[in-house]
Amino acid sequence: KKVFLENNELISLNIQSGNNTNISDFNTLNNSDLYCIQVDDQLYSTTNWTNIDVQTNFAVDCSITPVITLNGANPQIVELGDGYTELGATTDDGSAVSIDTLEFMDAVGSYMIYYDATNTFGNDAIQVIRTVDVVDTTAPVITLAGSNPQIIELGATYTELGATTDDGSIVVIDASSVNTNQEGQSTVPYN
Repeated sequence: KKVFLENNELISLNIQSGNNTNISDFNTLNNSDLYCIQVDDQLYSTTNWTNIDVQTNFAVDCSITPVITLNGANPQIVELGDGYTELGATTDDGSAVSIDTLEFMDAVGSYMIYYDATNTFGNDAIQVIRTVDVVDTTAPVITLAGSNPQIIELGATYTELGATTDDGSIVVIDASSVNTNQEGQSTVPYN
């Protein structure tokens, strides 16, 4: 028996019949969208039928899709300013995983990383998504402007000298307890 299906536009082919070993001549060359031919015996077909395109494979079941498994945490927590380190992913059949990190920004918020894979049969995995949460758990460092302690003459006007933070956040200053008409020490909280 002979099977000649070259120069077609095949996208799938199932020749399972229980009698594949009876096929002596087999040709499916020039079918650029044919990734998998479903057969009775994968090893027999691969060994004996070599007139196939490079992307074409033989399998007992061409409907198998890869399953993607993420390495590491999901969601992944990233400290602001640390950048994103990809933890990777694998597939159960060794198919290559493509990773799309374009959405990620090193700013407080939640971002999605997308994982896809296509096996040698041309079957796509179900897309897997990792959530990356960028958080800011580092307290800002406040730097006072001017002297500390600040010395003010009795009865003089208090002038707040201000403060800054290392991350640019706003400093709330409460100088309501300062009374320059009374001798003593006042505490000004900076938050």
